[in-house]
Parts: sequence; C-alpha cells; structure tokens
Amino acid sequence: MPSQPRTLKDLISIGPAMLRDFEVLGIRSVQQLATKNPKRMYEKLCRGSARHLLSGRICLRDSTSERSAAVR
Repeated sequence: MPSQPRTLKDLISIGPAMLRDFEVLGIRSVQQLATKNPKRMYEKLCRGSARHLLSGRICLRDSTSERSAAVR
C-alpha cells in the first residue's frame, strides 16, 4: 500500500506562520519546496512585506535551507 506524500505541515518546525509564508510564495507541496532557493524565497518575502523585520522571517532562510537539503 503506497504511503501518503508528506505535506508542508508534516515537516518539523513548520507552524502556521511559515505555512502562511509558503502560501504567499505559491509553495503548495514538499516537492515544490525542495526545488526552491531559500535565499530567493526570503528576498521575495522581504520585498512583499515591510513587517519582515518584526515578524522574524529570517528563520525562513534557516528552516528552508535545512529542509531543502533533507528533502533532496
């Protein structure tokens, strides 16, 4: 019996704020996330939101860098 594919919310340390960021970036799956460049994702979020300095989005780069390496 095939197992269900992992979803973004199944990933360790991915909470509601990170899921909202993925939504803004148009990322809907783990497979899609694995193809993204964390630095470019962060830069895109920063361009779209002046509140990135207050919301702690710097952790997006850390989280997705680790996750991209683990998924590949």
